[in-house]
Amino acid sequence: MRSVLTFGLRIAGMNLVGNSSPAITTVILARLLGGTAVGLYAMALSLSEAPHRLSTAMINQISFPVFSRLQDEPEQLARYFLKMSKYLAVISLPCQIGMILVAADLVPLLLSARWAAVTVPFQIMCLESAVVIVTLTASPLLTALGRANFLLGRSFLSVSAMAVATLVGAPFGLEGVVTARLILMVPLRMSLLLPCLRSQRIPIGTYLGTLVSPGVATWAMAGVVLAVQHLLL
Repeated sequence: MRSVLTFGLRIAGMNLVGNSSPAITTVILARLLGGTAVGLYAMALSLSEAPHRLSTAMINQISFPVFSRLQDEPEQLARYFLKMSKYLAVISLPCQIGMILVAADLVPLLLSARWAAVTVPFQIMCLESAVVIVTLTASPLLTALGRANFLLGRSFLSVSAMAVATLVGAPFGLEGVVTARLILMVPLRMSLLLPCLRSQRIPIGTYLGTLVSPGVATWAMAGVVLAVQHLLL
């Protein structure tokens, strides 16, 4: 019972600490940049997360029991991990990059021209969301392998790092804040992904290979969208 409760409390603590990050960011923004920046940040966050919120919840609910059941079958576990990562890339990359490309038209269409200031932060946060979604299966895998202590410590590190990024970017306005967070998000997500790959003995090249076809398709889509924007519209 003690081991089960300890594991559960650590996972609950990880979720509690992780869910506090938006509140901490909001407090810092309100203190340093004022209510307008908080409103723009909240709207940009809502828009960037809206397309994948449902798929993210579904993947988290599906992947954890799958990984738990396969924890004693390393080859199957690695195969399913790579397959889910690829499916997430297929969903998230074209969606997030597409929203970046059409943001200048999308924001006035959805919110009116008065929200034009949210466009650039929204584009940067779409890129951040793409990084998060592609590596989304890393946390359920480590949870299934019993790495609750590592995940709890990493949650404290992530929240602290995001608070520091917000403080560092605040003198440059809201765009500085979201840019600093994006720069820091890449190594933070890699610190979650690399232990997963090591635990399953998956070479980084193999993992990146699963993302090649979604990436190529996304760049092809981006080229078509840009061509239409600049040549026909």
